[in-house]
Amino acid sequence: MSLFNEVAGYWLDGAVRTLGAIGRGFGSQISADPPPVTPYDVIYEGGKVSLRHYHAPNRIHATPIVLVYALIKRPFVLDLQPGKSVVESLLKQGFDVYLTDWIPPTKEDAWRGFDAYVNGDLANAVRAVQIAENVEQVHVLGYCFGALLSLLYTALHPENVKNLVTLTVPFDMSVRDLPIYSLMDQVDDSAVELITKIYGNCPAWMVNMSFTVMSPIHHAFDKYVGLYRNAERDGYADMFDLFERWMSSDVPLAGKIFREMTGDIFKRNLLAKGEMKIAGRPVDLQNINCPLLNVVADLDDVVHPRSSLGLPEKVGSTEAYQVVGLQKGQPPVQFYFDEQSGLLVRLVRYAESPLGLYPTRIDYADYRDQDGVKIPFTITTSRPGASSTLQIDQVQQNVPVEAAKFVKPPAPPPAEKK
Repeated sequence: MSLFNEVAGYWLDGAVRTLGAIGRGFGSQISADPPPVTPYDVIYEGGKVSLRHYHAPNRIHATPIVLVYALIKRPFVLDLQPGKSVVESLLKQGFDVYLTDWIPPTKEDAWRGFDAYVNGDLANAVRAVQIAENVEQVHVLGYCFGALLSLLYTALHPENVKNLVTLTVPFDMSVRDLPIYSLMDQVDDSAVELITKIYGNCPAWMVNMSFTVMSPIHHAFDKYVGLYRNAERDGYADMFDLFERWMSSDVPLAGKIFREMTGDIFKRNLLAKGEMKIAGRPVDLQNINCPLLNVVADLDDVVHPRSSLGLPEKVGSTEAYQVVGLQKGQPPVQFYFDEQSGLLVRLVRYAESPLGLYPTRIDYADYRDQDGVKIPFTITTSRPGASSTLQIDQVQQNVPVEAAKFVKPPAPPPAEKK
């Protein structure tokens, strides 16, 4: 058979696959997922998230990983085949893994924005892990759109995250190295509003189309030539079919988060500028003081590497020594001292509560020399769902205090008898 005939046959198979995906609403039917490779339990379901728990056969690490997947495709790409599975690899390294399986939104979910997904669903999922594992903090690993959700969550709830890994995070949208980013400049807010007025959400077919236009030659022709050239390689055709199945697993994007993503992230670049707010609360990346691993891909045609590279310099993470104070029968107290200066930069303490240990994190910053003593002029106290900052304007040492201030006040007159 000629090259042309074989490639045309592969292309026709792809076209039939695409038509089938359109018929079933792409990834909107979770039952269309391939059978799972790695067994798991569902330990929590609420809002629009189902939380899977994968158990390590030989667990080494006490802190589990919360793997935050993207909202716009099904997550089975992270567990495709034995030996070709992100989940399996993490389990073999001794981590228990909790994976966010996002439930496709319906028209009734069009109100859902970053607040619902970050402060609602993701926060509840992390809390479920904390309770199940009896831990105060978790490792958070986010992929693509999931990396963006992870970044926002860590900035708003830093006390719950021990380490953060962002994999190809769409962060700085001022980068215009990919055509799709420039195209977004031509889409005004009224067009986005019209889409959500008509459909409620951003439809799955539109999500799929946006991925296709990022690399049209590859999706229309080149990948089938690759299949022809590698058809004899053991397992290549099976992996190709699974990957194509994932490529057609797009799900709708809830109306409000679609508007926020296109307007606040892509067009106005509010996150990178430090101007983003969620539910009226500023997203301050300087709140992220945990270790950060930011992973980029040189050949990524969805999130350009330069869009991710600027993230580390925006967060507040620093190298620090950790000292843990232990007292029998009491929750631990954690002290973090800057590696360079030796100054205390963070204190984390816990209190018992009906829901487990309740964390309080105190961050010390803006140290200034006051008569030979280093004083933190900014003290930020964070608790689940709330934070406050004490800003010191002036410090005076050994200021004379009038002796009269220490005189015992007179006793109050006796109460009159009635």
